[in-house]
Parts: sequence; C-alpha cells; structure tokens
Amino acid sequence: MYRGENGLSTIKDIARRAGVSTATVSRVINDSDKVSSVAREAVLEAMRELQYYPNTIARSLKKESTMSIGVVIQDLSNSYLAEFCNSIENGVSDEGYLPLIASTNNNPQRERNYLEHMMQRHVDALVIQSCGKNNEFISEISQRIPTLAVYRRVEHEDYRGDFIDDENTTTMYTLTRHLLEKGHRSIFIINGPQDISSGYERYSGFSQAMRQFGIKIDKDYQYQFFSDYMRQGGADGCEKMLNMHDRATALITTNGELLLGALIYLRKQQVRIPEDLSVVSYSLPINLPLFPVNVTSAIQSPSTLGERAARLILERLKSARLPNREIIYPCPIEYGDSVRSLNSTP
Repeated sequence: MYRGENGLSTIKDIARRAGVSTATVSRVINDSDKVSSVAREAVLEAMRELQYYPNTIARSLKKESTMSIGVVIQDLSNSYLAEFCNSIENGVSDEGYLPLIASTNNNPQRERNYLEHMMQRHVDALVIQSCGKNNEFISEISQRIPTLAVYRRVEHEDYRGDFIDDENTTTMYTLTRHLLEKGHRSIFIINGPQDISSGYERYSGFSQAMRQFGIKIDKDYQYQFFSDYMRQGGADGCEKMLNMHDRATALITTNGELLLGALIYLRKQQVRIPEDLSVVSYSLPINLPLFPVNVTSAIQSPSTLGERAARLILERLKSARLPNREIIYPCPIEYGDSVRSLNSTP
C-alpha cells in the first residue's frame, strides 16, 4: 500500500486507486453533487482501503463552520456542572455539533488561554461560565460568534448573547429567613466571590433577610467567609467558624461543593448536625446520601438548564441577530432535618 508524506495517504493516492482525477476526489470529500454515483463509490471505496481520513478542520474552515462549540466552565469535578455539560452535549450533538469542554478552576489566565485556543480552533459558538476577569474579551468574542453565559453574567456593555441561571437572590432570602424564623441570629455564611453575579446575588438575598430581623450585614459582619466556590472553601470557612469565640448556631453554604467541604470538615471535628450546628445550603452535592443528614436546600436542575442552554445556542447559531435573552429558573426549597429550632416552647 502506497503512502504519501508522513506515511499517510493523500488525495493523489485516492485518485490513483479509484481511477479518477484529484478534482473528483475533492468533490466527493466536500459532498458535491457534481459527481456520478459510480465515481463517488469508487472514491469512497479507495478511501476505505487506504484508510484515508479527510482534514475536517481544513474542510470546515472553507465552509466557515467547524461544527464545534466551546464550553468553558469552572470545575468539571463539580457534579452539577458535569451534569450540565452532559446535558448540553446531548442537545448539541443531535444537531451534529461537537462540544469542546474545558475546566478553568476559576483561574482567569487559564480561562483566557482556553478562550484564545478555542478561537484559534474556530469554534462556531461559545458557552461560558465566566470567572469575571475576562468579560471584555468574552464580549469581543460575543460580537463574532453566538455566545451563551451560564450561571454567571458577563457584565459588560458590549456583551451580545444569552444568559441562563437559577434564581439566586430570592432563593437565598428564603433559606436565610427559614433559619431566622427558627430563632437563629448568629448565622455563618460561606459564599463565593463578590465580583460575579451568583456570588453577590446570593449574598444580597442573605443580607435582605438578615436586615429584616434587625441584623446589620456589611464588611464588618463577623460570621462570613468568602471563597472561590471550590470544596476547600467549605472546609476553610468552617475552620474559621469553629475557632471563633462567639460560635455561630447556624451555617449557610452557597453551593454544593462548599457544602461538601463543610460537611467533611465538620464530621472530622465531630460537630453534630443539627444538635450542635444547623445547616442549610443553596444546593447539594451529588454524594450527599453518604452523610447521615438531610440538608435543607434549594433544588437545582442542571440537566434542565443544560437542555435549555443547548436550545438557546442552537437557536442563536441559526439566527445570529437574535436580541439578548435571559432565562432564570426558580429553585424550590426542600426542607430536611438539618435545622434545630431555638425558639422557646410556649
């Protein structure tokens, strides 16, 4: 079997084997209808025999499409984000698109590198969970290709695209008020960064509820810890909480990874829930059943968001001039056995 340079078959090899011109081979590869059925079958047979694989990237550039969608998210080890990505993949693959998924671990430079790499690969669209530090660059990208922001807003006046998220402010307000109505006042919150929408929106809901019960929330509020939404932040926040002289009676975590880190740390410290500490969370980790507590929390549906995200980006691929759209899903509260009432019995 003859091979071209680098030991790979070439179009000339295919043409020689099929007994046709290189132009005919090129037409078959590019799915042109200007080829007879006999010639097409001869070319396809030669390609199979010589194990020839067309350069799909080069072909797609000629067609101005790579049939790929960049998906840049915070952390693939996060069970919710993994489920979200799986749902997106199912949705876009039905239309022939390949998702290229990258995890940034909330690192701005890593996010920038992935974005630049995806632009070099000429992805057709972008789904981004921004870390909040590259919004100007993301906005520039959104002017060129269909873009969808997920879970975190791209807060820039030039951003062009869609946004999808769960409801943050009201959900956190409801969770906090539940603790307050149970008599808790020393409530420790482990939250995410305040320069991204999910972080400050959830903190806003917490603050609103606390203020309604006469508790001032500002930078001097002692029962708070800000993290990067990663699991270690839950452990670090709990370490601070347990080392305080005036101990908190309740804990709020603002995502599932923070809750998981918190529960692992609290178990090591033999803190009982809810006897020693009441706990609520904005969301739950997928492996919560491993812990002997049913934590009161908001219920998210990442698969639902992923399905809708896939539809949004496919719609924008078909009609690039769509106006910016925003989809916010409500999060119902599921009440468990993780909160102890401090109210005195009448």
